[in-house]
Amino acid sequence: MPAERNVLAILFRNFLKSITPNRPSGNLVGSDHFGNKYYEAPADPSRGKRHPRRWIDPAGQQFDQEMPAEWEAWLRRRRAQPPTDDEVARNRAIMELKKINAAKLAEQRGEVSEPAKPERPSAFPVWEEYEVEPGQKNSKYKIK
Repeated sequence: MPAERNVLAILFRNFLKSITPNRPSGNLVGSDHFGNKYYEAPADPSRGKRHPRRWIDPAGQQFDQEMPAEWEAWLRRRRAQPPTDDEVARNRAIMELKKINAAKLAEQRGEVSEPAKPERPSAFPVWEEYEVEPGQKNSKYKIK
């Protein structure tokens, strides 16, 4: 009989674990100007975890939002220490200055700063004898 009670207790415990949110425990390391928060759980070699676990808690519900390059490098373990706010701000200022200088240079050369969009996407071949829209011949687009 004790084995049955043990099985029921295990089932009940697993059921409770499945409905409670599984939030990993870790230390808040920092945040960026987008509002993202970065966490780290230290490595535990006794449990077989050689590297610290790092993750991001995004500010919004979007997972494809922007992230500073310094924080991304820290998340991917390309750097050991998290970036400082001064370092992120300095690199952001350099990035903005490069954008301004590129726009000025393009203006001096008389170039269009935004790339021109093609008139028609070339996903499929276009033949002269076929119509693109009903009633219109296709003399503008030809395959050579």
